[in-house]
Amino acid sequence: MTDVVAALATALEHYPSLSKQLLEEFYSNWNQDPQVLDKWFSLQATATAGDTIASVRELLQHPDFNLKTPNRVRSLVAVFAMANLAQFHRADGAGYVLLADQIEAIDSMNPQLASRLVVPLLRWRRFDESRQDLMKAQLQRLQKMEGVSKDLGEQLGKSLKSA
Repeated sequence: MTDVVAALATALEHYPSLSKQLLEEFYSNWNQDPQVLDKWFSLQATATAGDTIASVRELLQHPDFNLKTPNRVRSLVAVFAMANLAQFHRADGAGYVLLADQIEAIDSMNPQLASRLVVPLLRWRRFDESRQDLMKAQLQRLQKMEGVSKDLGEQLGKSLKSA
């Protein structure tokens, strides 16, 4: 399995024309194993070649993805935001919007998960001014969300207090 995952990760980065077929084969062979399926989602979330944000958005609609399944959310959304720095921190801010969209959708169902997912945005001070502004805009958007949970609201308040 380790070799197969490594080969698939390499294909995603260096051979995009083969990636789709290999991902389909991997999915076909392993879609009955939830942990391996989580790895399938994670591999795609960490790909830096191509438009990963569009791929992640497509995967959010996949029949095997469910926002009510924390491990699946972590394998796709959290891995994207925490392990794919090149795509998450794109200059256009699309990675920040994607993350905030998912936090907004999850907060009412699972406030603890939402408050963990927001962590990459809370690190806004570490980035250039342009990215800081984009990240803070998403934090402010979440803070203004109707019915924001206590867990998420506390984190947002602390982070934006000094903004």
